[in-house]
Amino acid sequence: MIPIFILTTVVLIEKKPVFFTAIASIIFASIIMLLFYTFFPAFYPRDGHTEASVSGFLVEVTRSIDGSNNTFPSGHVTFAWLMVFFIGLSNFAQKYKWIQLAYIVWAFLVSASTLVLKQHFILDVFSGISLATLCYFLGKYLVFERMLATN
Repeated sequence: MIPIFILTTVVLIEKKPVFFTAIASIIFASIIMLLFYTFFPAFYPRDGHTEASVSGFLVEVTRSIDGSNNTFPSGHVTFAWLMVFFIGLSNFAQKYKWIQLAYIVWAFLVSASTLVLKQHFILDVFSGISLATLCYFLGKYLVFERMLATN
């Protein structure tokens, strides 16, 4: 997820207002998630049993880094959908229409994988999508519109 995150915010978003709006929205989402994780920790029960395979090993490494107390809302889902919203505003996506669809498919796969890997409940996924939408419009209202007005 991190390479796509960097690629989207640094390389594909060429417009300054879109870039700063994306960064502001990411910060808003991070603060809101931190508040939820700190004051309303939600846990997903993990059984500790995964396959003896490369993918099973990677799931165990991920679980050792990422605790089970930060499931609501899903950060992976939130950030994936924020990238979908912001890539749609880029010149790159306007020129190459397939890129928006690729990001939507990727965000759906991120959302589904959190359920399949038993990292989140369905409510965590929907709350992540809702948080992304809220932070997108909040950033657009507080940053994007004001930057356009000053230019």
